[in-house]
Amino acid sequence: MTTKVSSGVAHKVLKDMRAAITSTSVILDAWNALTPLARNEWIYWTISCKKKETRDSHVTRMKEDLVKGKNVRVVGLDAHIEKRNYLK
Repeated sequence: MTTKVSSGVAHKVLKDMRAAITSTSVILDAWNALTPLARNEWIYWTISCKKKETRDSHVTRMKEDLVKGKNVRVVGLDAHIEKRNYLK
């Protein structure tokens, strides 16, 4: 299994996200199949958390959603989170 983890457009994948993404081949393949902009949305959604507990829950949610095929987090102006499926 290759462990190359692609980054987003403006943000890099940080250590805790990298560990989560490489935890299974299913999650890694889903992550690498995303467009750079879609990966950027996931990264920002995770790194924008102020509390460690929230960030940890976002990383867990990212893993669950990638396995389910829910591949993008889009945070709107009202901070409402929408699910979209943007695969390459």
